[in-house]
Amino acid sequence: MAIITNSEYQAYTGTTLDVAQTAYVTSLIPVVGNQIEVYLDRLLDEATYYEWYNYSNNVVLRQYPVTRILYIGSKDKVAEFDDTTYTYEIKSNALYVTDGSLTTTTVTFGGAISTLTDIKTAIELAIPAITMTIASGYATMSYKLLKVGTGRDVIGAVRRDAQTKLTEDENRTLFFNTYDWFDGYYDDCEPYLNLFVVYSAGYAEADIPPAIKMVAVNIIKDVLSIQGMGSDGVLSGLYQSENITNYSYSLANGVTWNGSVDIASIFNKYSGDLDPFRKKVV
Repeated sequence: MAIITNSEYQAYTGTTLDVAQTAYVTSLIPVVGNQIEVYLDRLLDEATYYEWYNYSNNVVLRQYPVTRILYIGSKDKVAEFDDTTYTYEIKSNALYVTDGSLTTTTVTFGGAISTLTDIKTAIELAIPAITMTIASGYATMSYKLLKVGTGRDVIGAVRRDAQTKLTEDENRTLFFNTYDWFDGYYDDCEPYLNLFVVYSAGYAEADIPPAIKMVAVNIIKDVLSIQGMGSDGVLSGLYQSENITNYSYSLANGVTWNGSVDIASIFNKYSGDLDPFRKKVV
């Protein structure tokens, strides 16, 4: 999903794009959108996130605004590989098993391989020397709940019935009323990344704040102007001079295009408009 569409660009600017302009704006939209997200230090598109955290009473989620909490869990050992001559690595999309000669066998998750039982069947078929033992009760656990990492032990997220509350004024901080099911991990000196949260966050396309859309529009408009695809072929609005006492400023007469587009300079003109939406961590 894009921050803006061609139709929105035309509506915001009161213009009608020709064929060449439409193609160029289409190519610029994801570039400008990515630059805005990098500056904001957050993703804007609504999506589902699978993330591990160090448990505390107040957990600040990485993406926001949070729209749904789908799953809360704590870590447990859910399976184990028996052969010590291999390196085992769990990633979000696959199991990688590497032998002493650095030959890797890959079991890709998804489709027919969705549970621990599926993973066990696939890897034992590919490498008969390996036995993967699944702990009781976890045979049907989804690969989406497995913790990324290396080692013979397979760590997964066990669902917990936690009482939580999302801080309403910022829709980002998850407050926990219960923590009993984490005590064992602190006793074992393993508090790090022991909380697993699956949540949906971000904006539907129509709900992205207009101020963010307008920044994208202005950046694209300036790029078109520099490229000679706008109305004047120059970029105006950059500071030429500034006085601090009895504040005053004057704008540059225009910055002509010299064969390349410095989007970073254009972006800096509007970065202040994005500051209210930038991720802030205290």
